[in-house]
Amino acid sequence: MAALPVGRTADYTVEAGDTLSDIAFRYGLDARTVAVVNNLPADSWLWPGQKLQLPVEWQVKDAPKPALRKRIEVDVSDQRAYAWEGNVMRYKFVVSTGLPGYNTRRGRFTIQSKIPVAVSTGLNLDMPYWMGIYYAGSTENGFHALPINRTTKVKLWGGFIGRPISYGCIVLRDSDAAVLYNWAEMGTLVDIHD
Repeated sequence: MAALPVGRTADYTVEAGDTLSDIAFRYGLDARTVAVVNNLPADSWLWPGQKLQLPVEWQVKDAPKPALRKRIEVDVSDQRAYAWEGNVMRYKFVVSTGLPGYNTRRGRFTIQSKIPVAVSTGLNLDMPYWMGIYYAGSTENGFHALPINRTTKVKLWGGFIGRPISYGCIVLRDSDAAVLYNWAEMGTLVDIHD
């Protein structure tokens, strides 16, 4: 990561429900930049009253720029995702979010990783068209196509799209996941709500 140049910062007090991604988006910054300035891991949990420094002039040269014209809206209550470019809806998808006890986190995030096929060693799954959006403990949750058992090569959950089925991720049909993966950019806003 590139070194930060000397620059001014502004004080910020964390409010209930704030995430690094949410704060960064609100102030036109990259979440990784806010984490670096505050010596925090990118997956840090914040608590109300915590003091942060927001960079006024600083930038991390290799940080992804937010794709402000593009955003993905996930409506958990309807099990739908909408891809917006400005005020125009480009795509609408049926999705499956997290099961009770493995709820998909609500909030505002950004696409923070893109991998053609992510691997879950704990669940023994391949997850095609992976786009990570937030950390849940030591693992990342995000968008992906139907998972594939790494041992049997059997695709899982195909008949369940449209109702909660995952361990917190947002699962799409394979063709829809490919479209969203190719359309979204690093830094694209993701708004998850009921």
